[in-house]
Amino acid sequence: MRDFTAAIFAENWNRPWPAPEITPALWEDCLVLLAEEDGEATGYAYGRFEPGQYVHVHIVYVVPGRRRDGVATALLREFASRARDQGIGHMSLDVAIANEVGREAWRRLGFSEWALRLT
Repeated sequence: MRDFTAAIFAENWNRPWPAPEITPALWEDCLVLLAEEDGEATGYAYGRFEPGQYVHVHIVYVVPGRRRDGVATALLREFASRARDQGIGHMSLDVAIANEVGREAWRRLGFSEWALRLT
């Protein structure tokens, strides 16, 4: 997870503040899902549940060689399933405006824009 988090930060971190330190505290009180195939990690996702309200997915990362293979979709489906099990009907995530590939991927999965964060 540390390597995956470092990879996604290197690939997409364009905020005007530094990326957070990658320590186990990053995943405290979160649901963390790891995707594997034949014993090899292919991606992961983590997020936080707000009981009775929504689940916010903080990161979805898929190794470059496995993108567009359904890994992110499977991770998000599992998040949604676990959220529904807890009576949660809404899921949110953030995506950088500059990340056109990511934005299009989330749209294909049914996400729609409802807010714009400014700095």
